[in-house]
Amino acid sequence: MFANIDDEVIAECKAVVAKYGAACEGTADFCTDDQSVSLHTCFGPPQAGKTLNEDAVLGIQCNDTAPIRWACALADGVGSSMLSEVGSRVATWVAIASLLECSHRTAPRKRANTAFAQTLAAIGTLGEKLKNDVSELKYKPPYLPAPAYHYVVDQQMCFQTTLCLVWSDGSSIFVASVGDSGALQATSKHRCQTLFFPEVSDPQVNAICPTLHQIQLDHWQKLRAKQSTLAVFTDGVAKSLVEKHGTQFAKSFDVEDFCSGKQAVDLLADMTATTSEDEADNLSLLVVSSL
Repeated sequence: MFANIDDEVIAECKAVVAKYGAACEGTADFCTDDQSVSLHTCFGPPQAGKTLNEDAVLGIQCNDTAPIRWACALADGVGSSMLSEVGSRVATWVAIASLLECSHRTAPRKRANTAFAQTLAAIGTLGEKLKNDVSELKYKPPYLPAPAYHYVVDQQMCFQTTLCLVWSDGSSIFVASVGDSGALQATSKHRCQTLFFPEVSDPQVNAICPTLHQIQLDHWQKLRAKQSTLAVFTDGVAKSLVEKHGTQFAKSFDVEDFCSGKQAVDLLADMTATTSEDEADNLSLLVVSSL
């Protein structure tokens, strides 16, 4: 197994996050006074030739010293990019740590921009670390021949990931995204309101990567925290929804009925069992419901 290039970055982020609460990686379920939050990632339906879950999720319910109530991050590593599973994990930790370190006086959108900029900087640093490894090869994945590794490092075709950051200050929920994540909301007036949704037939995706010089949000939402149900997900969930309900599913889909009091782990287990191999992908889902 190759050396863990992200050890130092993750350790620093864990030390920061621990000041504000206990973070849960891979799955999280907690309740505040007025919200239920459920988060999970899984490999999804079996996929020929794939052995890794390149998605990563991280959630935290914050203590009173934090500038926010809770936060969750979902990232989807690009399958064609070397070490994308490292990029997605680093993205979740760096984004959450940055979000928590912002002061109470920082405006929400500025807080999001700072978190994404810090994430891009961390991914860029990992890219530079790979460049210094071309002779030692201590970060080379075992499946990749040395010449191919040299080429990937030279072209910086590595660590590519999407990122969606969701958090609440108690009265509002904020959603910031780069890449092809999706978000659906149910309110008293709308059974299914599409906040944003990926084009599942398009293989191209904006991603955070070492060669990106400046980052801009693809999506930004400020939502009322009360009287709504929110589902945020990576594109694997979007593929599953489209396969089961069709491309126009939002016209008849009921977000609240879909969630129906289930935790994210149960919802993804249902999707894993009913999604075909043709549409198989890693699955990550966040469900936020009013209590």
